[in-house]
Amino acid sequence: MDTFAIPFIVLMLYDIPFVYYQVFTFVRSFRYSRVKVKPVEVQTSLVDPPLVSILIPTKGEDKELIYNTISKLNGSDVSKSFEFIVISDDPEDYVNDLKRMLSGFSNVIVLRREKPRGFKACALQYGFERSRGKYVITLDVDSVVSPEHILEAAKYLETSGCDAVTFRWMGYTNCLNLTSLGLLISTNLVSRALFLGRFGDKFAAFPVGSGTMFRAESLRRIGGWDCDVVQDDLDVGARMIAEGMRICPLDLPIYVEVPSSLRSFIIQQSRWALGTGETLRTNGRKILGAKISIIKKLDAIWYLLQYTPIFAALLAMTYLALVVLIYPKFSPPLWLFALWVVSIGLYGMTYFVESRGLEYPKLLKIRALGRISSFSAATSFYMMMGFINGLRNRKVYRITPKGRNSARLGRFLPKTPLILGSIMMASSLRALLELNFISFLWLLYYGLAMIYTVYIAVKEG
Repeated sequence: MDTFAIPFIVLMLYDIPFVYYQVFTFVRSFRYSRVKVKPVEVQTSLVDPPLVSILIPTKGEDKELIYNTISKLNGSDVSKSFEFIVISDDPEDYVNDLKRMLSGFSNVIVLRREKPRGFKACALQYGFERSRGKYVITLDVDSVVSPEHILEAAKYLETSGCDAVTFRWMGYTNCLNLTSLGLLISTNLVSRALFLGRFGDKFAAFPVGSGTMFRAESLRRIGGWDCDVVQDDLDVGARMIAEGMRICPLDLPIYVEVPSSLRSFIIQQSRWALGTGETLRTNGRKILGAKISIIKKLDAIWYLLQYTPIFAALLAMTYLALVVLIYPKFSPPLWLFALWVVSIGLYGMTYFVESRGLEYPKLLKIRALGRISSFSAATSFYMMMGFINGLRNRKVYRITPKGRNSARLGRFLPKTPLILGSIMMASSLRALLELNFISFLWLLYYGLAMIYTVYIAVKEG
């Protein structure tokens, strides 16, 4: 074996199995739908339903959006079992206006943190300390969920012995384009694979940032949310898993708005990657030392490493491009290339299986898949830096701009993808001149992804 090939093989053998694992859990998920909801049964299933505290943190959000979210949840007979707690980090005038708008609801409390500390997690803790519910659910202001499903989740917690349950994320958009459509489908796919599929294999689920319901007593046992962390859901989940608590996913949908621009996508994914790095740094040892099986420990760590395969692929392609520029006949093994091609094909298959219920033209779905695949490859550098910042305890928190707010981000030129894409394209052409087709095709794929992403960034600006 060519010694030049070893680093490339190692990096790609770290990346490719993650894809196969996601495909496997996606397929397995169809066997493990935990709840089939029938709203009529829900309304009569609990004679005396427990109080559910709904925590809604907000900063700079449209007041009409907050009102509409609460109004929809309050428009049901089951809402008598809800307590809404809005936690705002906004100016006093904003909060007073919001209180007036919501004054018609007797079950709504609007709290203002005069001296905001920390990030979203600290706002949630502030609301939790003032809540009265037996169960607590977190919601973002742009999330859409059925009130009957909230009560169904409470019912499941009453009887299952779980310490928390997660709803299944389903994407929606108010600004349809190729970016938002691709992210809508991939959000649905990843949610199914990482939650229902993994839980079906008896692995622990992690909470989601919007749409997780907790037993209040279980939250108190771990001290609630940590004010010093960026990613509230992962940190709470890691501490619950370390304590041997059960987090169970339900096949109950919560609709979350997906980004509609490249810049918004980078902001979101960089923050999430930072959160996984931070959680791994602060809770990795706790998970490894927990009184749970070795398999569950490794799976939880694996979950927190979910961004690292993307980094491995980026490093592998960068390495390949540089080597081929110097030694244009260098070619990775054919069997590795075949494994990668099959993994790409299988992921595409799961994408289209998940998209079957969406009434969009097939060609549009294909174009959306191409765009999101390109974005994932090209923006992996920003995700890698976010993850490293989390490991280094360098906190950066930016709310993901969505819908119309995406247009306010201004011009953005992704310089690193431009540089890497240019190197990969030059290297692929050099490989082609030497009839080195494996290196040519591999570098062409990633190089085009980089250049296309830069083109979209310029176009959006």
